Amino acid sequence: MAVDSQLRLFTVPDPPAQRPCVARLWLRCDACGAVEPRTLSCVAPCAQCPWGPLRVSAALSRLPRVPLRHWVLVPPARWARVLPSHPEAAQAFRRAIVRQVVSAVEARAKHELGHGRGKAGALAVLHTAGADLRPRAHVHLIATDGVFVPARRGAAGFVRLRAGFGDAELRELARVVGAAARSALPDPAPSVRESAGVRVGRAGGSPTRGQVAQARGAEVFVGQRVEGHDRRGAESLAGYLVRPPLAGVAVKDVGDGQVQLKLREPARDGAVAVRVPKSDFEARVRTLVQQLPQRRVSLHGVLAPGSGVRWRGDGVQLRLLDGGAPTRRDGSPERGRGERCACGGTMRVVAVERGG
Repeated sequence: MAVDSQLRLFTVPDPPAQRPCVARLWLRCDACGAVEPRTLSCVAPCAQCPWGPLRVSAALSRLPRVPLRHWVLVPPARWARVLPSHPEAAQAFRRAIVRQVVSAVEARAKHELGHGRGKAGALAVLHTAGADLRPRAHVHLIATDGVFVPARRGAAGFVRLRAGFGDAELRELARVVGAAARSALPDPAPSVRESAGVRVGRAGGSPTRGQVAQARGAEVFVGQRVEGHDRRGAESLAGYLVRPPLAGVAVKDVGDGQVQLKLREPARDGAVAVRVPKSDFEARVRTLVQQLPQRRVSLHGVLAPGSGVRWRGDGVQLRLLDGGAPTRRDGSPERGRGERCACGGTMRVVAVERGG
């Protein structure tokens, strides 16, 4: 099967309930003043959408405007290769280690700041493959870098941590990650190691922008703090979590039955791409398609829907549009025929509510 036909497997749209490209328009009649809502939803595959960056809006809308950190938790290699083929065990592993990270943040806040009632939260996604598409279960999560302290009235107040985690704490957490993998899948069957392919290019290694700790084969990475006012940074983190497992621009057919996969960033050994046989590439893509249902966003701790800690406040005012007339993406006025009210007046857009 051709490489292009394999890549089309990733353009299958999500179910409408899971698609973030949903918005509500509020229209007001310029004659009688009646206000009516209109719900819009995209029916095109996200891979064909020119507004691709908006796919992260669903995850970004669930992140509070507080300091955040990016975490990556990787089980030992034996479990990382096998967990993707055991969905229930993989999800149990995800839930266990995310709870450990949330508990670690809360314990640090209690020890460092004295807030024993503070609650942390996280948004997590289980990834089942590495950049070279070989099986590699690992969890990406965005956790609050502090805790919400419940208040008697109104929204909870946020207290940020003064410092990051130490190396000893991260090594202990790495040991916990390994224990969680062994608990989720006590006796994994031996797996056949897939060819790593040919490493291409040298970039002098990739600098690590954060802390990395290893223990008994497990690995924990903690990124730098993203401040609460930095929504571009939060959007970048959300986009990294919900990114597709494979981008078409990263695949290149180099001939001789070989496919070159461009890595998102230089590997630790400096490689910038990997070449694999086309038959191996097609097999890995088919496996990824089967594992896509596992890549769902989960909310934990104070960010979970059932959390008793209120942190969102009293709602957000809708953004009003100047002039009242619909506009194009380039800002020019929309000259198409507007919707008519029952009284004969023209219905004009007065507010937009984007939701996921």
